[in-house]
Amino acid sequence: MTGIARILMRTLGCVVALALLASTTAGAATYSYRTTTYSWDTVSTVASWTTGNSDDGWMVANIGFTFPFGGVNYTQVRITTNGFLHFGADQTGTTGYTNTALPTTVDRAISAFWDDLYPGQGGTVTYGMIGTAPNRRFTVSFNAVRHYSASGTYTFQTTLYENGTFRLQYGATGDSGLSATVGVEINDTDYTEYSFDSAAATNGLALLFSSGPLAEYSMEQTSWSGSGSVLDVSGNAFHASPLGTASPAIASPATPPGTCRAGVMAANTNTGAINAIDTGMDASDRMRRSGTVSFWYRSTSAWNA
Repeated sequence: MTGIARILMRTLGCVVALALLASTTAGAATYSYRTTTYSWDTVSTVASWTTGNSDDGWMVANIGFTFPFGGVNYTQVRITTNGFLHFGADQTGTTGYTNTALPTTVDRAISAFWDDLYPGQGGTVTYGMIGTAPNRRFTVSFNAVRHYSASGTYTFQTTLYENGTFRLQYGATGDSGLSATVGVEINDTDYTEYSFDSAAATNGLALLFSSGPLAEYSMEQTSWSGSGSVLDVSGNAFHASPLGTASPAIASPATPPGTCRAGVMAANTNTGAINAIDTGMDASDRMRRSGTVSFWYRSTSAWNA
């Protein structure tokens, strides 16, 4: 199903503050993702593996600022040789080289490219902080790192932003993730998987992960005039489009910004034209196995069909 918001109305009514939240379980996942601008960071401090070695090892790095992740503030992060970052106390599995689908045994991890990588066979892992408060960012870069047993090199980055968002981006990555896991896990019931053993981490891809809804429509525009005119106020830029006769309900007097207006959707039938707003999102891709569509609704007649 594409255009999640198309399911809303079968009778004349109003929708206020439509929100869509992604989840991979019955509960809500903390993080959702969207594609973003690819912009490579150059960082120069070379990783020095203090536990294990350049095969299945890790090191602890100072982030340089307080990074909020999954409801906890961190000033340090564990960089692993196998393509993921880990927060908090060491756990069994932080040296794991066999990637699995999420959830996994290691909680509080960001997997940019979890695979059996071996920096000792070629390439470098570098890290560093860029920028000034309150817009600092910390980047870990795998630069043409070799796989333990496969051919090709792997180039990708994880960037942590001071506001709690993080970006995963990819240069040339060997098989583009055909044997890798990409995603984030807080715990076994709170995780967001982008891909598992799928060639989805393609050259030039950049993903921005953030907490909160995928999209939220407060419907405060005075008019909807074409594609993208129903604005997404979540910051993720999933602007929606009106279908049929859908239009904003203009309050008199006008409601203050931030208090939400509504949209009027004329009656829909199985054979008639669709009157709704179309988010343009693919539910199976964005919300994965489950999620929540939440809205206020008022009908001019009983909603009994």
